[in-house]
Amino acid sequence: QRSSGQGLSHLDIDCKEALQQLLRPSYYGIINPWMGSASTRQKQDMILLKKRMEEADRPGKNPYLMADVGKIQITSNPWGRERESNVIPITADRIQADLLRNQSGAEQRDVRRERERQYMARYSEIPSTASVADFFQLSKTPVLEHHTMKVLTDRVRGKLKHWQVLGPERNPHEAAEMMRGLQTLAAACERLPSYSEYSATSSNKVHERLFGYSQVVPRGNRTLKAVPKLRRTPLSSSAPILLRPLLDPAELEAISRPGGTAVQLNDCEPLQRMKNIARSSQSQVQMSMGPTDWSTTSRDMAKDYA
Repeated sequence: QRSSGQGLSHLDIDCKEALQQLLRPSYYGIINPWMGSASTRQKQDMILLKKRMEEADRPGKNPYLMADVGKIQITSNPWGRERESNVIPITADRIQADLLRNQSGAEQRDVRRERERQYMARYSEIPSTASVADFFQLSKTPVLEHHTMKVLTDRVRGKLKHWQVLGPERNPHEAAEMMRGLQTLAAACERLPSYSEYSATSSNKVHERLFGYSQVVPRGNRTLKAVPKLRRTPLSSSAPILLRPLLDPAELEAISRPGGTAVQLNDCEPLQRMKNIARSSQSQVQMSMGPTDWSTTSRDMAKDYA
């Protein structure tokens, strides 16, 4: 449904309100242009971030107040992330092994496990090592170390720190969606045109560049740079690319020098083949007993086929 006033859906209104609470005022200019191209899932991620920040204000949701009254104990993992001490962390490879395990008919018919597999497949349009790292990042590293924190307000950063103590273990799916939302915000802010980029391409004088930049990037809604297109599909560890070995021109030139045809252990296959061809055409060996008849191996083989 759409509101009759501005032609915006309820999802758009909630998303815009969420972005206004999450972002610093200096980044408000990206809200309207980003919402014009954002998908429904991306808008829902912004609303989820806002909801978790609002829940952090409730007395029963603040883990530090709970620790003060002795309800929980807080500890830090080796990467500096604070979490509840009695929670056993589970690694990503263990979760993957549990999802792929089918040792009985009951496990094959497990509806919950199949639903979990489908969720992992829908989390990213193109699964890769980066998407898997994003899925588990908030359960491992402190959220304040993420590069998106520079565009968020101080209040939001503090609420995110409070939420991370208990949130990733209580609901891993929401943690993954919140991380996806933070990555979306970071990508949108990186598309803002900067003064340094304008100065590098401007032909105006130094004292005129600032005025020219104000005309190109006016206050209010900003025009975001185009999304960079990928030249090829991102790779994953399960589908690596096989690149052709690059031959150094110095290695090719060294073949014609004395001793350059000796094959080394670390030589790639094309280089080994070129050295073998060069050695067979240059080396002379005695082909028969009696009078010495020196000939190259390639020349002798050519006589046999003549």
